[in-house]
Amino acid sequence: MKAKKKRCQFCSRWYKPDPRTAQFQKACGKKGCRDERRRQKNRNWTARHPDYQSCRGAKIRAWAAKNNYWKRYRASHPEYIRKDNRRRVLSRKRLKLSAKQTTMRKITVEKLNSIRKSEPFLSAKQTAIDRRVDGLIDLLIWKELSAKQTNIASIAGFVP
Repeated sequence: MKAKKKRCQFCSRWYKPDPRTAQFQKACGKKGCRDERRRQKNRNWTARHPDYQSCRGAKIRAWAAKNNYWKRYRASHPEYIRKDNRRRVLSRKRLKLSAKQTTMRKITVEKLNSIRKSEPFLSAKQTAIDRRVDGLIDLLIWKELSAKQTNIASIAGFVP
């Protein structure tokens, strides 16, 4: 029996399927199409078995602990240790800078609010300058509260 040509699901080209698996074959013989088919198959399987990863992770961690995997890995890969230590140092620096920026922002907002409160309470006879000052204080407070933090990674010297 002669197998009919089929259209590849991934590159849309016509191909002649393997006669043994013609009814199941979805992709042509190109490496890119085969790889994409394999990825699709793995995604589908993972979607049907959502608990697998959590169980697998626990098993891998248990195996690594039992076999001293990480201790041996670090001993044989000194570059990994240097990179990991550098990453940890930079992470701590970013955390400190972030906390410092948050504190500074809080102090700035408090100072602006104290300026607003120290102004004498004016009634309907506010001058244009007083209204502008109020507007500027409101703007500065809004900017401080809504400003995104600067790129802390660049301040800490972190280069990905």
